[in-house]
Amino acid sequence: MLKKTNKKRTRLGPEEARDKILEAALEGVEKAGWSGLSFQMIAKKCKMSTSNIVYHFESRPALLKALLERISLNNFKIVGEAIKPEHDAYKRLLIHFQKNLEWAQAFPQEAQVVMQIYSEAFHDPEFTKIFSDMIYKAQERVREHILAGVREKIFNPVLEPAV
Repeated sequence: MLKKTNKKRTRLGPEEARDKILEAALEGVEKAGWSGLSFQMIAKKCKMSTSNIVYHFESRPALLKALLERISLNNFKIVGEAIKPEHDAYKRLLIHFQKNLEWAQAFPQEAQVVMQIYSEAFHDPEFTKIFSDMIYKAQERVREHILAGVREKIFNPVLEPAV
């Protein structure tokens, strides 16, 4: 005779499920690295089926891209909160680099995902696109500080006339 349990399954909404999957993926990266992370590992951690993970993220690159978006929001928040309008461009640029290093120390699993994108971009076209987008955003942030420094007459870059 089967014993009937009174466990109620709670159904997560799509955003809650995605958040839970992303959190499990970050923990999995920390434990096994990106190459050791599998949808089965994530499903077990989330107490979901593997097909449910695939429903939300159809591929590992899709999962990585979603992780990167989440990581970027966290990074931009941490760095952005430290930079104040009253700081000159030089101080803003220093804080930008300092806070990025502090972020990497405080969130090693997130930094590991970023490093995975760097390494995979050399031989995987899908990662190359993700890498290009990621680098473009980072370059834009630094560029803003440098241009502000030029306007504030703190930086005087020597540029080719064509640039």
